[in-house]
Amino acid sequence: GERENLCGKSLLQLVSSGSAIIAELLRISSAVPRVFLYDVRNEKNMYAQVCFDFSYLKEAEEYENRVNSTSGLLELDTEFLETNSEFAKRAYNLFESMIKYWRDVDVFLERLDKGYF
Repeated sequence: GERENLCGKSLLQLVSSGSAIIAELLRISSAVPRVFLYDVRNEKNMYAQVCFDFSYLKEAEEYENRVNSTSGLLELDTEFLETNSEFAKRAYNLFESMIKYWRDVDVFLERLDKGYF
């Protein structure tokens, strides 16, 4: 009946979303800027003073103060952002869609478990 149709539609939507995420993951993996690859040390070193790891999240103010107060770092930071912002936005959107997908799967499984369909 209608409930099975709703279940099928929901499952089809999940499969479609999952396929789109996988496709974007494959596309983005071949478009990673060289600065983010560990085997290209010269470019990595060029931005090393403005390209931080996760420790930035704990000490953001300290990092920002260092960039803003050290000669040349603000310009280097601006250049890094201008050069890599499109990739960063694309990666962020991909990760955000992965989180949304996981939540959608979780809701689907909850509804399935509770007999919603």
